[in-house]
Order: sequence, then C-alpha cells, then structure tokens
Amino acid sequence: MKIGGLSSLYLHQFIRGLAFSLVGIFIPIYLLTLGYSFTLVLTYFLVFHFITFVFTPIALLLSKKIGYRILIITSACFVILFLVFLNFLEYFNIPIWFIAVIAGIENALYFIPLHAFFTRLTDDQMRGRQFSRYTIIGQIAGLLGPLIGAIIATLFGFNYLFYITIFFILISVIPLFYLE
Repeated sequence: MKIGGLSSLYLHQFIRGLAFSLVGIFIPIYLLTLGYSFTLVLTYFLVFHFITFVFTPIALLLSKKIGYRILIITSACFVILFLVFLNFLEYFNIPIWFIAVIAGIENALYFIPLHAFFTRLTDDQMRGRQFSRYTIIGQIAGLLGPLIGAIIATLFGFNYLFYITIFFILISVIPLFYLE
C-alpha cells in the first residue's frame, strides 16, 4: 500500500480503531469496578452523546477555519486527556461527567474532519469500494482490540491498558502527516 492519500487515512483508521477497541468496551466495566453505580455510568454515556451533539456544529466551523488535519490531531489530544483522567479516576475525585464532556468534545472534533477528509480523498466512481475498505479496516481493528484489551486488562490491569491505548493514539497521528 502506497503511503499518502487514502492509504494514510486507512492506516490511521486501523491504528486508531485498534486503540479505541482496546478500551471502549471496558469503560463501563472499569467505572463499575471503581464503585460507580449503573445509573451514573448511564449518565456518563448520556452526557457523552449530548456533548457530541452540541459540539458537532462547532467542529464543523472549526474544521473550515483551522483545517481537518489540525482538528483530528486536536481530537487525539482530547483522547489522551480522556484516558489520563480515566486512569487517575481511581486515585482522584474527578467527576465522571467531566470525563464524558472531554470524550464528547473529542468525538465531535474527530468525526467531522475525518468524514470530510474521506470524501475529499475518494474518487467519485470508486467511493463505494473505497468506503467498503475503510469500513472493513475499522471492523478488523474492532474485532482484534477487545480480545487484546481483555488480555492486557486481565494480566496487567486497566492502567497499562490506558497507557498502551495512549501509545496507539499517538502512533495513529503519524499517517495524518502524509495526507494531502
């Protein structure tokens, strides 16, 4: 696969998808093991989705002003902040609604420029095939991640899982520098 253009976006999607799938399914379990109630965990997800909804138009405006790549890299910073807060939740009294706000902002900042990049990089005549590849890459990463994440969390704990996820998020930014 040639580096640059759509292949860079595919690589980014695979690495980031793998990173998120390492921890994504385990976040509610982690919160529950820390003693948060089921209701509070549901509230976390409601806040997350509400903030994503609120920040999506803001992300659209920002992507036009500062560019897609900068916004995706900014979203990676929010992911790292989100994971650091989750990691320290065990030791410090951080409101989980605040962590949900960070995650919601990240989600909005990521997906608007990602979809715009994808649309810009794909060929009108090949978009269906290219979208299929893009989706399959995300699904493969999504299948591998939970298994690997479960092994890491079981053997080493959630803290190591968060650190490894941060590492993959940082690595996922590299292909973005090859996008036109």
